[in-house]
Amino acid sequence: MSKVSNYLENAILNHLLRNTSYTPPSTIYLALYTTDPTDADTGTEVSGGSYARQAITFNPASSRSTSNSATVTFPEATSDWGTISYWGLKDSLTGGNLLFYGTFSNPETINSGDQLEIGSGTLTVSFTGQVSVYAGNKLLDLILRGTSFTPPSTLYLALYTSNPTENDTGTEVSGNNYSRVTITFGSPSNGSCSNNSDVLFPVASGSWGTISYIGIRDNSSGGNLLIFGSTTVAKQISANNRAVFKTGNVVATVD
Repeated sequence: MSKVSNYLENAILNHLLRNTSYTPPSTIYLALYTTDPTDADTGTEVSGGSYARQAITFNPASSRSTSNSATVTFPEATSDWGTISYWGLKDSLTGGNLLFYGTFSNPETINSGDQLEIGSGTLTVSFTGQVSVYAGNKLLDLILRGTSFTPPSTLYLALYTSNPTENDTGTEVSGNNYSRVTITFGSPSNGSCSNNSDVLFPVASGSWGTISYIGIRDNSSGGNLLIFGSTTVAKQISANNRAVFKTGNVVATVD
């Protein structure tokens, strides 16, 4: 399973929720590690012995997942590299930022004279959790394939009585004076950000049911679900009630 670095978590939130476009690198590089890179990129990357990061390309994303589209071959080791247990995707041949990282299912010890090869389709990068299929695919294609994804200029908070799911199949409230309401987010930190002002829905003219889930959408009607989640407390909205989300109560995270 792949994970997202601190750097990329914040970049994704800025792009998706704050209309601050992420500029993808022209080339993605595969790096090898002997210890866990971690979100903070503190792992031990191989060095010396003719080691160098190698360019890697990816297939179009589907179902919030993608894999490498061609075999990646590293140089023949001229000294021992150690046991390669982890991988990372970097945005530069040297230095730069860690994007995604993960573990190899079968760690391999590389000694002098060995040559490591990563077969086509064997390294998978994916989003899980509360990112929609639409947003997950768009983000993977943007970050790993440089495919344009224009961030929405306005975001809308939607209310649901059943789980939206990553496939946008939940039951959104309708009728009785319900409408989606615009929402804005503050700067992200450590892969998390929250609404920077109160979100007030219209006064209900009839029952909206029990609100148990919320979603962030890119249009006032229709459009695409971006992220979703459950409310801390399920709330029945009856006639003459209104739903209110105070500043900081809607928290979006990427991990």
